[in-house]
Amino acid sequence: MRHKHADLIHAWAEGAEIEYRTMGGSWVNTKFSDCVTWAEGCEYRIKPEKKPDVLRYFELTTSGGCVWVNGNGNLRCTFCGETGKLIKAEVL
Repeated sequence: MRHKHADLIHAWAEGAEIEYRTMGGSWVNTKFSDCVTWAEGCEYRIKPEKKPDVLRYFELTTSGGCVWVNGNGNLRCTFCGETGKLIKAEVL
């Protein structure tokens, strides 16, 4: 019978970073664990690639207008690639 985690075990043997889900629901990288048990009752996954942050430029006007522009605005905003939340705003 094929092991439940056979594909992940193979990926791990080939160098993929593997994470397991804790009882609290968060994911932990197995490279920080002493060993990987590959228990049937545990949930594992290949560590997802981090999504890059997104830059957006805006043109703000004295009349209160705001328009998204391609690169030449007076405000540069950086959004987290993972959450989509604004993490930095710079007046140019």
